[in-house]
Amino acid sequence: MIDEQRKIKFKAHAILPWATMALLLAIYHLIYRGFFPGPKGMGHDYSYVLPMMLDNYRWYLNNGWWSAPWFTPGFCGGQPAFPDPLSMYYSLPQLLNVFTNPLAAVYLNMLVFAAAGLVGMYLLLRRVFHCGPWTAVLGAGLYAFNGFFACRMLVGHVSFHGVMLVPWLALALLWSPDDRRHVGPAALGAGVLGGVLLAYWVNSGMLVMLPPSLIAVAGIMAIHGLTGGSWRGFSYRALLTGVVGAGLSLSKLSAVLALIDTFPRSDYLLPGMDSLWQTLRLAAVSLFLSPADVAQDARAHMANVQWSLDRHELEFGVTIAPVLIALIALAFWAWRSRHGAKLRLEMTPARAGLLTLLAAVLIIPLAVNTYAPGWNA
Repeated sequence: MIDEQRKIKFKAHAILPWATMALLLAIYHLIYRGFFPGPKGMGHDYSYVLPMMLDNYRWYLNNGWWSAPWFTPGFCGGQPAFPDPLSMYYSLPQLLNVFTNPLAAVYLNMLVFAAAGLVGMYLLLRRVFHCGPWTAVLGAGLYAFNGFFACRMLVGHVSFHGVMLVPWLALALLWSPDDRRHVGPAALGAGVLGGVLLAYWVNSGMLVMLPPSLIAVAGIMAIHGLTGGSWRGFSYRALLTGVVGAGLSLSKLSAVLALIDTFPRSDYLLPGMDSLWQTLRLAAVSLFLSPADVAQDARAHMANVQWSLDRHELEFGVTIAPVLIALIALAFWAWRSRHGAKLRLEMTPARAGLLTLLAAVLIIPLAVNTYAPGWNA
């Protein structure tokens, strides 16, 4: 009888976090279902995305999936299609468009990738960082509801949807299964999965978001190492990820490079905040507060502006919750220090390297968003 009760209790503990995440996804649907379309219409960039998806659909009906649409006369007065870095011919929203209309396809895609980010972050926190189930649910929920993904999908930047796969790539690179085989089937599967994710980013139109996504993965790797995580088999999985990803992306990359090599890009002014302090302030506001007037506030302190930025380009919100959690952790650490506990941090060459990597990850976004004549040149 006691064993049966323990089994029931264990099952409840295992199921409840997943049930909570399902509830979070349902709430996500309730929040965003009215935006497709909304009372004020859809985001302005859908005027480009929806015709492109219809054009791709007509190509699919006539040529199938394995024939890439190199050029289209269907919109924009005629333009390269597959070589366009934002081309989404090989993407989930385009696949969904085969079975439903473009409007339903982009919304279903939003839900699918919100769920992917939710589950991916949960598994990353559980398997790699060994967090408790409810801590992992909290982290996964904060990530799934991040303002960057939601606002970009609302405005029509559908090609950015793959950013929600960042936790999955980190998981593929860092998770060391319990077996002692560094190059066993699990490591092989993880490396292949990582390569497929990289290739999906390139082929689904997220090429312009590839550098910041890889920087984010590098930051996760640095935190993993600094918290004592295992690097067993990492080199094998990373190498396999790179090889598979490059192999599946070469056709797209070669086409994109051939296209952009024919167009000068020297006429674009690189804007930035007029001081490092304003950059830091904007970063904090965008991450933790997300006020409705964030764009107006940023414009007042920007230099070298050629085209004005709007709110969706400054939305990165993860709410004030991480700040509160960090403050509670610092208070707890201070309390333990006063009662004799000592923080042991042995500065080894490996730890110094990881701290340098983490510092670079945090500094790069601040540096390139602070105006300096050298950056623009």
